[in-house]
Amino acid sequence: MNFLGLEKKGFFANKLNRELTKEEVENQLNQKVKASENPRDCLNIIKMNGSCLEVVDKWFIFKGLACFTGGCLSIYLLLMVSIIAYGTIQSNNPAAIWFLMFAVFIHAPIFYIAFRLLSLEMFKQTHYPIRFDAESNKIHALLPGGEVVNINWNDAFVFLNKTRHPFAIKPSSSFHYEVCIHVLSSDRSHVLQTFSLGSFSETKGDAINLWEFVRVFMEDSSSHRKLANNVSYYLPIEEKAESFKLSVMLVMAPASGYPLLQLITAPITSLFVLGRRLSVVTSQIPKWPECSLEYDGEEVNVYRNENKKLTFLDSKWPLICFAVGFMVTMTMMTWGLVSLYYSL
Repeated sequence: MNFLGLEKKGFFANKLNRELTKEEVENQLNQKVKASENPRDCLNIIKMNGSCLEVVDKWFIFKGLACFTGGCLSIYLLLMVSIIAYGTIQSNNPAAIWFLMFAVFIHAPIFYIAFRLLSLEMFKQTHYPIRFDAESNKIHALLPGGEVVNINWNDAFVFLNKTRHPFAIKPSSSFHYEVCIHVLSSDRSHVLQTFSLGSFSETKGDAINLWEFVRVFMEDSSSHRKLANNVSYYLPIEEKAESFKLSVMLVMAPASGYPLLQLITAPITSLFVLGRRLSVVTSQIPKWPECSLEYDGEEVNVYRNENKKLTFLDSKWPLICFAVGFMVTMTMMTWGLVSLYYSL
C-alpha cells in the first residue's frame, strides 16, 4: 500500500512542482487509444449515469491499514510503558525512574510514527472520490487536505505507475500498479497536482482494465449502458459511510476466490477490519463543492442501484470468517495478557 498523497505536506505528500520523469513519459496512456480488450470496474465504481462516472481513490481498498499499523504501535508502546512504570512503582528505586524516563525518550520516534500513521486516516474523509463527467468532458477529484481538482479530460496527463508493495511475499508480485493523472503546467512540462484511480488488484492488467473502463465511458457515450451492465458491484458509499458488513467484505476481497484461505487468515484480517472501522467511524463523508454538481439527467440513465445479488461466499462467508478469526485472536490476546499479569 502506497500512502503517498494522503498528506498535503510532509513525508507522505506527493512531490509537486517538478518536471515529468522519464518513466512517466514512457508509460503515458493516451485518452484516444484503446488500452485493453476487457474494460472492468475492479470494484471501484460508486455510481454511474448517463453523464457521470464516479470512482474511489487508490487508498480505498486498503483503507484502515495505516490505522491498523499505528494502532499496533500504540498498543505496544502503552504496554511497554505500563510494564516499566509498574516495575518502577514496585521497586521504589530512583534509578528505576531514570530508566523509565530513558525508555520513554528512546521510544519517542515510535510515538511519533504511530501518531503520523493514525493521523493519515482518522478524522479525515471516508474516501476521496474522482468524478468523470462525459457531458462537460471534465475530471473532478476531491483530494486529502480539502483540495479540489477540476481538469479537462483531454488536458490530463495519464500514465501507469508501478510502485513497490511493502507486504508482498513473492518477488514477482512485489509491485503495485496504479493509473495516475497529472495536472500539468501550461507548457506541459511541470507537475502541479496529481491523483490516482483506485485499483482492486496488484496486477498490471487490472489497472489497465480499469483505465479502459473509464476511457471508454468518456470517449463513447453509446457504451454507457453496456459498461453499467458489466459492473460487478456499485459501492454504496456515496451518501453514507460504509457499513460494517462492507468493511469486512472489502478487507477479505483480495482472497475472495479462496474461502479456505479467508478462514485461515481470519485471525489477522479481523484486526485489519478493526483498523478500517476506526478510520471510517472517525471520518466524514466527502461532499462535492458546487463546481461539481450532480448530473440532472433522466432517471432511466441512473445505473448505480442495479447491483447484482451477492452470493453466500461474497457476503456471508466473510462475516463468518471475521467472527471466527476475531474470537481466536481475542482468546489468544486474553491468554497472553493474563499470563503476563501473573508473571509480574
